[in-house]
Amino acid sequence: MSGSLRLSLTDPRWLQEFQQTQSLLLWACQGLVTEVHHIGATALTETVARPTIDCLAGLTDLRNMNETCRLIEGLNYERVPSDEWCDEELVGHLVKFRGQDSTHEVWVVRYGGTIWERAIKMRDWLTSTPEDRSALECLKRDRFESDPYDLEGYRESKAEFFQRVISRF
Repeated sequence: MSGSLRLSLTDPRWLQEFQQTQSLLLWACQGLVTEVHHIGATALTETVARPTIDCLAGLTDLRNMNETCRLIEGLNYERVPSDEWCDEELVGHLVKFRGQDSTHEVWVVRYGGTIWERAIKMRDWLTSTPEDRSALECLKRDRFESDPYDLEGYRESKAEFFQRVISRF
């Protein structure tokens, strides 16, 4: 994925955008997806975020991964290689773009699996722990100020931050 790093203050429309996306994903996946959760910084309040709606889609039967991803691609998403959060679990990663910038990302994972539990726990932790939410915001601002075109460095810095937080769970 290319483009530049964009950061925005919390936008109340993000919740509505997620709710619409959630409905579309559940409808398009024809019962293959059990639940869809809003994760990532756009799910938090009072913070800066990349204005990209991140969704976690839970699949009970991973044999349906390719079919589910094809159905989501029908909603103008592109399937991209995924190595974030993967560990040993199968992950479908789909992105919707506007120009070079992503507007939505969907992570299709095993419902109730390690990735599912970790992502929801991280969202809930950041929601309830202002110090860590503030530290994440500082990290994002610092990365933006140092190089707004270094999306890979931004992702790596966030991954390191999440690993430090996860180690405390």
